[in-house]
Amino acid sequence: MRDWEIREATDEDQAAPLYHDLYHTAPIAQYWDDDFFDFAADLYSPGDRILDLGCGPGSLWSHWSRLEEPGALVGVDISEAMIAEARTRYPEGDFRLGRVHDLPFEAGAFDLVIASSVLHHVPDDELDGALKDISRVLDEHGRIVGREPNSRQAFGMRPGWLSGAIMGFRHLAFRLTRTREYPQPELGDHHHVPEIDAFLGVVARHAGVRKVEHRFPFSWSVMRAKSDEVAAVARSLDELLSDRYGAMFYFAAEKNYTTARDVVAMIEQTRKTELQPISDEEFAAYLQVATQWIARTLGNEGPSG
Repeated sequence: MRDWEIREATDEDQAAPLYHDLYHTAPIAQYWDDDFFDFAADLYSPGDRILDLGCGPGSLWSHWSRLEEPGALVGVDISEAMIAEARTRYPEGDFRLGRVHDLPFEAGAFDLVIASSVLHHVPDDELDGALKDISRVLDEHGRIVGREPNSRQAFGMRPGWLSGAIMGFRHLAFRLTRTREYPQPELGDHHHVPEIDAFLGVVARHAGVRKVEHRFPFSWSVMRAKSDEVAAVARSLDELLSDRYGAMFYFAAEKNYTTARDVVAMIEQTRKTELQPISDEEFAAYLQVATQWIARTLGNEGPSG
């Protein structure tokens, strides 16, 4: 494994016992997971073979298990401890140890790869290699659907009175619900918030990007609050800000993705670049050859002139 992968596996091993409870049980975290499931489900077709990339302790397994008649459902993670937790929580699940740059599957093994908050763990200069192997295990028209953090551009992050008011609301909500942040582990430089355009540019080298959507412009500020009431308010405020950048962005891409408009555009481009208008002189030369061929073939006449 690369140095950053060793660090990543070590960090995830340490986080595994508490990971699900800390990141997926608060009401807003559940709202986020439900929302991502709906996005991913729109890209799913019954019978698809699914790979849950970076499955962790199987935190979203109950969601993927609701998909209609999957042809396969497999989870893979770089952390042995995460895989152990997943197998404990879902003994019937198919969970395997593996690296994103060398996935332990045959080419074309899956129709849908789900990458939930996974690829921002990969260094920028390693992302192309990761997408290359993801593309390898996807079928000819396989799809990848994912979500990644976008906190740098999220609404309310710019310093000022508005961001101060949002933080004030957060402190109020946390005090009233007795919510406390938990210590975040120190992470390596490879763990980062991606630049959206650069990230999608790498994805586009391997699959046609079909959708990009932004989510959660407000609820990020109170995500840890253990209160259904706070979650309901935060969700309403997210809906009011649906045109703003949020703390997460979703993306969906498909290998060999081509629309009817794409085909028409390629035909038009072919006409422009390959079927150039012929000049009168060129046509006259072709006509001369054709005349001689016709005379010789059909009229048994030899070439003239």
